[in-house]
Amino acid sequence: MSTSNYRAVSLGIVVEDKPKGTDIILVSPIEELTQQDSGPIKDQSGSFKGDKKSTGSVNFKSEHSSKNYVKATWRSVGNGNRTSAPDVGASETVLLYKYGDVDEYYWDDVGREPSLRKLEDVLYSYSNLPGQGSYDKSTSYSVHVSTREKFIHIHTANNDGEPCTYDLKIDTAKGIFTVVDGLGNSMTLNSVAGVHETIMNTEIIRKAPKITDIAEQHIVQASVSVTQASTITNDTPNLVNTGNMVTEGNVTNKANVTTAGKDIAAGGNFNAVH
Repeated sequence: MSTSNYRAVSLGIVVEDKPKGTDIILVSPIEELTQQDSGPIKDQSGSFKGDKKSTGSVNFKSEHSSKNYVKATWRSVGNGNRTSAPDVGASETVLLYKYGDVDEYYWDDVGREPSLRKLEDVLYSYSNLPGQGSYDKSTSYSVHVSTREKFIHIHTANNDGEPCTYDLKIDTAKGIFTVVDGLGNSMTLNSVAGVHETIMNTEIIRKAPKITDIAEQHIVQASVSVTQASTITNDTPNLVNTGNMVTEGNVTNKANVTTAGKDIAAGGNFNAVH
């Protein structure tokens, strides 16, 4: 079996931090340029001058400059679902590749150098296309982690028959965690403000052997509020009801009750303890 012309040619040292939003880095092929002066690689350059004759025996001068680094484009090896280039930093080690004798270099990171890696922006994408084609954000699932912008974002698509999309985002810059679907339902936890908000198009169901609500103020805003329980104990200092409250159990209320609607005890007792 013949050998592929795509081959590793040298270990490389990254000259400067990879710029944001690009796959191209400046890298010094240390196995090809084994003798280098001390100091930053990017600042090193050489010049070559000479006198030559052309084919017409006419003398001319030539001058060339060289640098100790090359440009290389990221090509992932064995990690096909990663769609963003690693945010390599200056002095990190990479592996350089070439195809045959074509004067183009490609790179991939070779290992973990935590003392050199700085803030990162990493995107993994997974095709949701049932057939051939080029997937994009609307036709793929993705996981996006950015310590640079301070968030984690998980996204799903709905191009292959899914009833809706989902977006889960942890915004560590603002301290907000959200889950949103493509139908308008959402849940938000604002850690800084201390607020938990749930928005549903149809209904919210809480089911447990015991539910305890403890708050300084409990506000119910509904046209009809229905409670189905054998016993309900309210430890909220203030209960404000702005709708019709229907109770099908025994209610012991240890708070001040302000009612703007109708309170109906259906099959139970309503005790106000002030």
